[in-house]
Amino acid sequence: MAQFSVNANRFDPYKNFKFRVKWDGRYVAGVSKVSALKRTTEVVKHRE
Repeated sequence: MAQFSVNANRFDPYKNFKFRVKWDGRYVAGVSKVSALKRTTEVVKHRE
């Protein structure tokens, strides 16, 4: 069986994140928590 060497000094900027954000085929960010999108609206009074 082939043996592969492991680079223990490799820097992985995303290892502490649970999710990676991929944009146009490139990873651009890492996030630990994802929640639902929120939207707020303001009340507009209607006058006749």
